[in-house]
Amino acid sequence: MKLRVILLTVVFLVASLVAQSQTAQIPSTSAQVPRLVKVSGVLNDGTGKALTGIVGVTFSLYKDQEGGAALWLETQNVRAEGNGRYSVSLGGSEPEGLPADLFAAGQARWLGVQASGQSEQPRILLLSVPYALKAADADTLGGLPASAFILAAPPRMSSGTLSGPEGNPEATAAGTNAPQASVTGSGTTNHVPLWTSSSTIGDSVLFQLGSGATAKVGIGTTTPGATLHVKGGANIEGTLLLPAVGTATACSGQKSQAHDMVASSFSSSAATAVAQDFR
Repeated sequence: MKLRVILLTVVFLVASLVAQSQTAQIPSTSAQVPRLVKVSGVLNDGTGKALTGIVGVTFSLYKDQEGGAALWLETQNVRAEGNGRYSVSLGGSEPEGLPADLFAAGQARWLGVQASGQSEQPRILLLSVPYALKAADADTLGGLPASAFILAAPPRMSSGTLSGPEGNPEATAAGTNAPQASVTGSGTTNHVPLWTSSSTIGDSVLFQLGSGATAKVGIGTTTPGATLHVKGGANIEGTLLLPAVGTATACSGQKSQAHDMVASSFSSSAATAVAQDFR
C-alpha cells in the first residue's frame, strides 16, 4: 500500500561551526549546534485512513528522484496525531545531526518516507533552505578548521655567518640549512603502512592484493578471497544495508542483495568435504 504525505515542510534550523577564542584571556563559550531538518506531514495508508499512535518511519535521502541507493537514512519512532499529522527533525538520532557533506556538492536531494509495513512513498524534492548546510564549510579549508594548519618552523641554521648585500646587517643570517629528520622503518609489499611512532613506519593489518577494479583487501589475512575479506570478528554499530539490485516497476519488484552463508559437509560418495551455500 502506498504511503501518502499530504504536507511536507522543510525548515533548516542551524548549521555552524564552533567559534574559537582568539586570545587566551577570552575563553570560547560557544557550542556546536546540531544540523537538523524539520519535516512535518500526514501519514495515511493506501485507503486514505490516517495512521495514528507510534509509527516506525524510515527517512531516506537520495541523489535522484527514482532508483539508486540511499545516501543517508535513519529510522525514528514517530507519534502521529488523531488525524495522522506528525513532525520530526531529520538527524535527531545523531549528536551532530545530518552529515554536512550531504549538501556540500550543491546537488538535488530527494526525500523518501516509508512507514513500517508500508511501501516507500514517491520521493519529494527538498526545498533550497537545507542547502545552507554547505555554509558549514565556509570557515574551513578543505573541511578542516584554520587551527589545523600550522606554519612550518623556520629552518635551523648552523654556526657561521652569511653576509648580506652591501654589508647590510639586517640581511645577515647564521649558517646553512640543517637537513630535516628522515622517516625510518621498513614495510612488507602490499601491506598498507602504519605510523608505529611519530617518525617510523611499519605494517598495518590491512593487505591489498592486486589493483584497480579487481583489487582485494584483507583485514588480518594476506590471502583475501573477496573485495573485502575480514579474518576475525566485526562489530557494526549502525545499519547493515543490503540495497535492492534494481528499481521496482509496476509489473515487478526487485530483491535485495543476497546474504550467503556457507557450511561444510562430508560427502561419503565422493569421500571429500563439500561446501553448502545457504542464501
